[in-house]
Amino acid sequence: MPKVEGGIVIDRPIREVFSYATSAESHLRWVPGIRDAAYLDDEPVQVGSRWRATLTFAGVSVDTVNEITRMEDNRWFEWRSVGGPVHSTGSYRFAALGPDRTRFDFSLRTDDRLAMVMGGIALPVALRLLRRELHARLAHVKASLEAGGVGLA
Repeated sequence: MPKVEGGIVIDRPIREVFSYATSAESHLRWVPGIRDAAYLDDEPVQVGSRWRATLTFAGVSVDTVNEITRMEDNRWFEWRSVGGPVHSTGSYRFAALGPDRTRFDFSLRTDDRLAMVMGGIALPVALRLLRRELHARLAHVKASLEAGGVGLA
């Protein structure tokens, strides 16, 4: 399965970074391609909770449903797709580097259908575009959270 990974150190407490990164609504601001997202299940968000998302790549929109498969507060958030044309799994890992400093790592594994969804472009090109966008968005999240705000403008 092709993989896209990224990570960044954010000068904010781990609980703030975890809360922001695992909010379905914040995915609109920082996850590449997501145009709409919302949890489908009632609070609290936990293992088994599902969220729907609409992703757009290369002008093509795709609806997907994801399910949380592992969640450890302020440490780990893992999910898998349970509906949609592209099968994927992902994880967010968090590590406190101090009281106000957090390492945030993102990993996405997807099947070869990603290239077809992205308008038939070659898979290596699709992955390169996703990596570039992910790194840019993580840098923006870092700047925004460190300034006391949230998300992308």
